[in-house]
Amino acid sequence: FKALLFLSAGALIYSLHHQHNIFKMGGLLKKLPVVAVSFAIGCAALASLPFTAGFVSKELILAQVVASGHTGLWWAAILGAFITAFYSARLFFVVFLGKTQLSPNAMPTKSMSLALVILSVLSLFGGIAPEGLKTLMPQQDAEGLSTLHHWLPIILPFIAISFAWWMFKTKRFGKPVASTYMQAVHRLLKSGWAFDDIYQTIFVSPFNTLCQLNKDDLIDSFYRLIEKTSCTLHRTFSQFQNGQLRSYNASLIIFCILAFAWFISGELIL
Repeated sequence: FKALLFLSAGALIYSLHHQHNIFKMGGLLKKLPVVAVSFAIGCAALASLPFTAGFVSKELILAQVVASGHTGLWWAAILGAFITAFYSARLFFVVFLGKTQLSPNAMPTKSMSLALVILSVLSLFGGIAPEGLKTLMPQQDAEGLSTLHHWLPIILPFIAISFAWWMFKTKRFGKPVASTYMQAVHRLLKSGWAFDDIYQTIFVSPFNTLCQLNKDDLIDSFYRLIEKTSCTLHRTFSQFQNGQLRSYNASLIIFCILAFAWFISGELIL
């Protein structure tokens, strides 16, 4: 289903003048129906809604976490599942149900649509094992799951989607933040938790500094010598290509004289 989401996003960007900002999209449900349905299926699988491939994989992972006795990790996974379902729903609501701002300038090709249909089917039914539908809803006592451990992961995505729908209908997505504290939080989240700045400081800047210090080593000097030699030869021989007929005639005469002199000198030696 992740491949489905990536391909759906690619088809969407392809159809919208290569636009990447979701808040400049909207109202695309009827204009791009194949992309919209595949996107909805991908988001549903990513949110781990029941009877999707994502639900099966999430259930197995959470059951193993419970069996290992790491309660804290289980709650962290539940929180992550809630956030995932929320932003998946927000993405679909804003892009396909929001106010129309940008009309498609191209439709997905037949090969794109075929790939989306195939991946959609796999995202819906890929978790069904040969044993049948019972694999979609495993027995509660299979891993010693309590009622909370079994039902909370099932109910929570629907709560997250409902919350995202409420925020969408009340036009809270994309709304400017008034609080100074929340503005700082928004900047932090928008910067990707400042990971780009951290990588720039820790890795990129020191690497660039080392490159600047090492730019005059023997290997670079050798290649720069080749570059300068090529440029010098280019400037020298390009003077003969000046578009003036008298220069071409003079060059021809000079080379003929040199060739004749070389021929005569060779004859004299022999």
